[in-house]
Amino acid sequence: MRKINSLWFYIPPPVVAGLLIGAWQYWSRRPAEEVPEPETPPSAAQSAARPDDLPKLPSPSPAVPPVPATVPAAAEAPPAPVRNLAEATALFPELANRIFPPERIAAWLQESDLLRRIVGVVDCLANGASPKGQMMFLAPKEPFQAERGADGYWRATAATSLRTRAMVETFCLANPQAMAAAYTRLEPVFDQLYREAGYPDGRFREALAKACQVVLATPVPAEEAPLVQSGRMFFHADPKWEALPAAQKHVLRLGVRDADRVQKKVRELAQTLRLEGF
Repeated sequence: MRKINSLWFYIPPPVVAGLLIGAWQYWSRRPAEEVPEPETPPSAAQSAARPDDLPKLPSPSPAVPPVPATVPAAAEAPPAPVRNLAEATALFPELANRIFPPERIAAWLQESDLLRRIVGVVDCLANGASPKGQMMFLAPKEPFQAERGADGYWRATAATSLRTRAMVETFCLANPQAMAAAYTRLEPVFDQLYREAGYPDGRFREALAKACQVVLATPVPAEEAPLVQSGRMFFHADPKWEALPAAQKHVLRLGVRDADRVQKKVRELAQTLRLEGF
């Protein structure tokens, strides 16, 4: 017979019985394992964040009262144009004193019929003619002076320019904006006087623009132009200068420096008045 090498055959029966009884007692007295209850999902009310859990928002700044809109003051309407010669004549000294320094034109304003004289000067210049007849009160009191150079030609002396220097300086002090405002008020009267001068369908503004163009077209040399003498009269030695219209010769007689100043001021005034071509 084959031997069975099992451990059970080497353990005495009483011992086996004791082990069985002890095991039964152990398992009978062991508490049952607790089955974990399923977790209940939190309700909507529980899951809602509490006020203390929310981030603190900055306190709103105190309300700033709205700034009332500033209503711009209504611009004053410009004075109505004057259409009556008598009214324009009475108003002219006030307007002229806004254009030029009053102390410089006080004597000029004593002359009569100044508005008609202005129209006459513009008419002469526009046609290239001398305005001397309309401006006798501005004529130089000293005679024209010239000196002979080494080349045999005569040239105007510095003293000759001084004869008209005060007039030129006063003209160059004209306030362009004040002149434009005065012209706007008096333009109907200027048109009336211009029509009476022989231009029934003409506009004074057109003549004024043309007069400015004649002055600005005067070719001013870099130095005093040479002259030739005939009797007590002086003439330009260069035929092209002598052929210039009388109005432009008046510009040259102001002297190189003053002629240039007058041309610059005429251009400025023409642009401010918005004359055609400027």
